[in-house]
Amino acid sequence: MKILVVDDDAEIRELLKIFLESNGHTVVLIDKGAPVIKTVLNETFALVLLDVNLPDINGIELLEKIHKVDAELPVVMITAFKDAEKVITAFRAGAVDCLLKPLNFEYLKTSVLNRARR
Repeated sequence: MKILVVDDDAEIRELLKIFLESNGHTVVLIDKGAPVIKTVLNETFALVLLDVNLPDINGIELLEKIHKVDAELPVVMITAFKDAEKVITAFRAGAVDCLLKPLNFEYLKTSVLNRARR
């Protein structure tokens, strides 16, 4: 399946790319929010992994914009902050799950990827 990864941390993007591609997925990487909506409009994704804190836009605001374009696209938020309020806000905005940094790749494989659109 095709997965969009949006994170400003190059190391996180690369780790996710390596992990996801080694599990047979196609990965598109973006480092800021600006090009995300155009990308979602022009390509079909099974899942989006989206950082809560991007340099140019709040990830939760971007989640809401993504769902205006494609309400059925599953979005999983990624955050370095174990901030319950941000996680709750993300779920209320339509996130299907939340990954905390440092990433738990076993959880990503066994739980998060199962939420992807087939």
